[in-house]
Amino acid sequence: MLQETYPYYLGSEPQTPNTDLDIIDKYTGKVATRVPLADPAAIDKAIGLAVGAEKAMREFPAYARRDVLNHCANRFEERAEELALALCIEAGKPIKDSRGEVTRLIETFRIGAEEATRIYGEVIPMDNTPRAANYTGMWKRVPVGAASFISPFNFPLNLAAHKVAPAIAAGCPFVMKPASATPIGALIIGEVLAETDLPKGAFSILPARRDGADLFTTDDRLKLLSFTGSPGVGWALKAKSGKKKVVLELGGNDGLCGYPIDKIRENLSGMIDAILISGANVLLVGMVLPPNYGRRYTRAFEQLFVQVAAKFNVPFLPFLLEGVATGDALLQRDGMHPTPEAQVLLLDDLWPQLEDLLTPDDSVN
Repeated sequence: MLQETYPYYLGSEPQTPNTDLDIIDKYTGKVATRVPLADPAAIDKAIGLAVGAEKAMREFPAYARRDVLNHCANRFEERAEELALALCIEAGKPIKDSRGEVTRLIETFRIGAEEATRIYGEVIPMDNTPRAANYTGMWKRVPVGAASFISPFNFPLNLAAHKVAPAIAAGCPFVMKPASATPIGALIIGEVLAETDLPKGAFSILPARRDGADLFTTDDRLKLLSFTGSPGVGWALKAKSGKKKVVLELGGNDGLCGYPIDKIRENLSGMIDAILISGANVLLVGMVLPPNYGRRYTRAFEQLFVQVAAKFNVPFLPFLLEGVATGDALLQRDGMHPTPEAQVLLLDDLWPQLEDLLTPDDSVN
C-alpha cells in the first residue's frame, strides 16, 4: 500500500513543508496518501537551482548519464509491483494495465541510457568553391539548458518518463509539475533519482495547483517547456511562454481512419469476447461519426454497434455524447472534449446501465 505521506523533490532533495494535497484512492474514494504542494516561492527556488545546475549537467559525461538512467531502470524493476499498485490506486487503472505502464517506464529509461552515449554531431566538407578549398565545418548537439515539464494524469509514469529520461540523457536539468490527481509515480521517480550522482539541483518534482504554477510556463530563465495534455490548455500555455522553446503533445487531435465496417465489427467482437471470457461485464457504448464520412458509411458504422450488442446480448448505449456533441456550450474550446458540466450529463446517461452491472447478483456464488 501507499506510504502515509510522500515528499516532493526540490533541487534534488526531499522536502515536506506541508501535506496539503490529498491523493484519492480512485476505487474507494477515500484519501490514500498526502503530499506537499509547492508554492510560488518553492517553484522559483527550484528554477533557480536548475539554472544553476546547467553547467554541471552540461559537463556531466555521457557514461555517467547512461549509468544514472540504468540505475533508475534497475530500481524500477526492483520496485515494479510497488509502482504498479501506486498507479492502480492513484489513477484507478486495472492492475494489468498498471503493470504494463511500469514496463513502459523501465523501457523508456533503458532507451534513454542507450541514447545518452549516442549524441553525435557531423563534420561537413566545405570545399564547394575554390575559395573554401581548405575549409571544414562541424556541428554538435548541446543541452538546451533548464527545462520545465508539465505532465498529465492519464499516464502518470509513462508520460513523466518520456520527459525525464531524455532530459537526463541530453544533460538538461529540469523542474517538473506532475498532475495533482496522480503525482505519486513521479515522486517515486524523484526518490530513485535522488539515489544517483546527478549534480545538485539537477531536478525538482513539485506538485502544485494549476492557479499557482505559472512560473513553470512564464519564467524566462527556463529554456524549454514541454507540456502534455489538452489542446486548450497547451495552446494557452504556449501563448504566455515567451521566447523559450515549446514542445506540445496534445490529446484529442488524432485523425479518424475509415476502416472497412466488417473489420471494425470483427475487432469489436474480439474485444467483447475477450472481456466476457475474463469474467468481466460489458456495457457497449456507441459513437457517431461526423457526416464527412458519407451517409452510407456512417449509418453502417452506427449499426455495427447495434449488431454486436445483440450478438453478445450485452447492454448497449447508442451514443456516449448524446445531447453534448451538438452543443457548443458543453464542449471545451477544442470542440472535442466535454466540459465539466457535460460530464454530469454523460454520467446521468450511463449510470442506469452501469448501476445494473455493478450491483451484485445474489444468484451467483
